[in-house]
Amino acid sequence: HNHGLSEILFTKKSVKPFNRARQISVRKGHEWQALLKRAISAIAPSEQGAGVSAVLNYQEMVLYRDSKDAVHLKKFNEAPSNIRVSGLLRENQIAAEISRQLEAEWAEANNGQFLFRTNSIDHGDIAFVFIDVKRRQTVFLTAPYNPEYSHSSGSNPAAYMARWFYRSGVLSMIKNPATTMYRFYWRLRHSAAVILTGNSSPGKSGYLPYRETTGMDIAEFESMLDRMFPKNLPYKGNVKFLIDGDSFFTRLIQSFNDAKKSIWLRTYIFDNDDYAVNIADILKRKSHDIKVRVLADHMGCMSAATSLPSSPVPAGFEFPRNIFDYLEKDSKIIARATTNPWFTADHTKTIIIDNNKAFIGGMNIGREYRYEWHDLMMDVKGPVVARLKKDFRNAWAHAGALGDLAYLFSGASTAAYDPENEPPELYNIRTLYTKAGATQILDAQLAAIRNAKGYIYIQNPYFTENRILNELILARARGVDVRVILPSTSKYGFMDSSNIIKTNIMLKNGIRVYQYPQVSHIKAAIYDGWACLGSANFDALSLRINLETNLAFSDPKAVQRLKEELFEKDFAVSREVTDPIKTTFMDYIGKMISSQL
Repeated sequence: HNHGLSEILFTKKSVKPFNRARQISVRKGHEWQALLKRAISAIAPSEQGAGVSAVLNYQEMVLYRDSKDAVHLKKFNEAPSNIRVSGLLRENQIAAEISRQLEAEWAEANNGQFLFRTNSIDHGDIAFVFIDVKRRQTVFLTAPYNPEYSHSSGSNPAAYMARWFYRSGVLSMIKNPATTMYRFYWRLRHSAAVILTGNSSPGKSGYLPYRETTGMDIAEFESMLDRMFPKNLPYKGNVKFLIDGDSFFTRLIQSFNDAKKSIWLRTYIFDNDDYAVNIADILKRKSHDIKVRVLADHMGCMSAATSLPSSPVPAGFEFPRNIFDYLEKDSKIIARATTNPWFTADHTKTIIIDNNKAFIGGMNIGREYRYEWHDLMMDVKGPVVARLKKDFRNAWAHAGALGDLAYLFSGASTAAYDPENEPPELYNIRTLYTKAGATQILDAQLAAIRNAKGYIYIQNPYFTENRILNELILARARGVDVRVILPSTSKYGFMDSSNIIKTNIMLKNGIRVYQYPQVSHIKAAIYDGWACLGSANFDALSLRINLETNLAFSDPKAVQRLKEELFEKDFAVSREVTDPIKTTFMDYIGKMISSQL
């Protein structure tokens, strides 16, 4: 069943009707409500106390059946906490059921076409629903967005900048003097390294046909990593891949509701849009029963809070001026913001639940990650969770009032792990980091590229790192099947410029490049059966300067699932680039800027 979302536009200019236009009767709002009630009753979970997540017009809903067998459809933050939400109901499934409910009476309409009013006139809400039963098509028509409703995201950019300058330029020198100067040293060193690497090498003039090979010796490669990173030996664990907001946030909200002891959330961006505020409200309610800590990057939150979402927020929504204040108001949440000396950031995204479960990957907390962007998180269980919790504790201590001193003592502490609900199948998982003085994520992937014999699959939103590009060119020259997925747009013009220039170089050297049809924020790679994925982009900040965390593993079943669930599906929906992309002078200016980012 096809469905779409369109906005009603009004104009003072006369509009000529289409040649084949026909009049259609508009059915009243109570008829729509009755139809919707029949449809949701038919697709609601049959078990009492069970619910499914549903999305309508970028609004998170929960469809559930209560203890009295009554069916309800409510906003997810209004659903009772005892409802167990599992599964996802997509808009096309709802539209298909509505159409089925109409099939018995479709002959009474104009060739099976219906137009319903919904009695909603607020901007951005669904005002009309057009259904063509015969063609199996539904179009939700939203009321026009009122540009006078909000020109502001609720935050004052000047005030944010002043606060950021104080925290990162003054406060960080007071409470974190040692690490601030250490970051300054490595910031200068890495900036110089990026400049000295210069332009990418064109590589060899030719390349070999693809090899028929079993790939590199994974056991030997893992032993090499043990020698390279003796303090980062693998932990046992298990990962499940949660691709896109539908999968991740549904699982996250249920995990919040199920949490019995603690929720520790670490993110680069905790936005102040309507979806982030809904997540904040869940955490605020939960904080009265269990410990809830939120650690977010001040610069990341500042950049998000001073810009409007790309899609209109619900009518009447008010943006909090400061998400940290909002989280702590009327709750027992303890929220901390990291400092950003020398424009460094904590780009890691990890969430630890009850000492036995973690989420890690590329998604921040905000509307675009829930509804709009292609992204990935991992649901992690097993002893590796203890390592991620220890990392959180170290970052939490460093962001506190005692700064470097607390950070020093936190390094000697251990993190508890609760084996409750531990999966039976565990395998080795290695944590890799970027931080001042350590470029493990870069070094490990360079080693993987050099050792690859069969194939290399990469998906990343930002590609500026010349050393990785050069090694990929050399790998392709050896006959390795190298494929790279980049987004059709990254929403940042100068980063798009770098992606375009890198694409042309890769095409010249026989590397297959694909453009994903929307914004993709995924950071994942497979090298002959060794996978590495997490928060790190292929840019200077992520690979050399920022705080980043990736997970790496070579379990054959886990790697095969990543290959099938992510790469094979994304290769299929992406457009392969076969001809060089036209570049302009501004693209090379953008590349120069992005090389330091």
